[in-house]
Amino acid sequence: MVHTPRLVHVALAGSAVAIAGSLLLTASPAGAAPATTTTYSAVASWTPASGTNGANVALQVTEESGPTGSSLFFSVNESSCTSNGGFRGVSYSFSGTAPEIFAVSHSLAGAVLLSHDIQGTLTTTTSPVCNGTNLTVVSTTARASAFGTWFATGPAQTPFPGEVARPANAAIRLSGPSVLGLSDLGAPNFAQISSFTAQ
Repeated sequence: MVHTPRLVHVALAGSAVAIAGSLLLTASPAGAAPATTTTYSAVASWTPASGTNGANVALQVTEESGPTGSSLFFSVNESSCTSNGGFRGVSYSFSGTAPEIFAVSHSLAGAVLLSHDIQGTLTTTTSPVCNGTNLTVVSTTARASAFGTWFATGPAQTPFPGEVARPANAAIRLSGPSVLGLSDLGAPNFAQISSFTAQ
């Protein structure tokens, strides 16, 4: 059985996006126990191989089954000393309202994400020396996209009360400004599907 995204209108790149599904809100009777809220998440991360200057990339998608919508956190960080002894760092981040489609099966067997035209902040930091001084920082808006699927590869585990997590494989395509180096990331070093239930 698949946890289906609800109808949520969000602002993504200046336009309203409808997420398939429906949300029925009902008032709890006076004195009734708080409603149970379940949060579903899928994460993936890439760490450059030892000795390389690739980007550290983190992608996390979360949807809460309560009155709020889905949220997406996406970050890219890369820094290295240049061949002429200088420093160059690039970072990109987005944290905001629901992607267009995010669905997780209740058994945490799989998850799917379809989210394009995310507008985040791109920051470039440079210096003529590689010791963290004389930094020049320039920030601008930039657009990226994230599409992916997660498939559980192991049994469910309970890291702490209320949370259930399953290790996963993920096939994810990220795109954005060429300076981010997202085109050749390959398989993530870490991927997981999880849920957390609380009252």
